[in-house]
This record gives sequence, C-alpha cells and structure tokens, in this order.
Amino acid sequence: MEVIDPALERGAVVISDRYVLATFAVFTHRGVDPDFLIEINGEVTHPDFAFYLEVPTEALLQRLRAMATVSSTKKSLLNALTRSRRDRRP
Repeated sequence: MEVIDPALERGAVVISDRYVLATFAVFTHRGVDPDFLIEINGEVTHPDFAFYLEVPTEALLQRLRAMATVSSTKKSLLNALTRSRRDRRP
C-alpha cells in the first residue's frame, strides 16, 4: 500500500477505519465470493490488531433516514446487514 507500508517502515503507528476487513464486510454482503476477496487481498499488509465495532441496526437505520436521500445501494446494504446480524444471533 502506497501510504501504509512506507509509514510502517518508518516505525509509525497506522490507524485506519477502512481496510481489508471492511472490504470483506461490504463486498460479501453484495454477493462477491469470499475466496475471490482473499485472493485479491493476498498481498495487502495485514493489521496487527483489528477491532470490530458493532452498531445496532436501528442506529444504522436512523443514520440512513437522516440523510436527504438513501440510494438503492445503501438500502440493499442495510438489508444485507440486517439479515447477517439476525442470522448470527443465537
């Protein structure tokens, strides 16, 4: 990565809110094969630590409703997130 790798080589601490795991979260919900994502992200520098912050579905809905317009892509993603969370719950 043109920004992250040089920073790490300098000994800097890199904090990013969008990275490999976010790619998996977004694109698997859009129907992209996870094996394909693994393949294309194989050369990407992987983080030492990753944190997953789960936002309640209702909070996501409120944020989307607060926008002037909600695109069909965002609605599709929200529906996929809702299904995913429902499927993971015991």
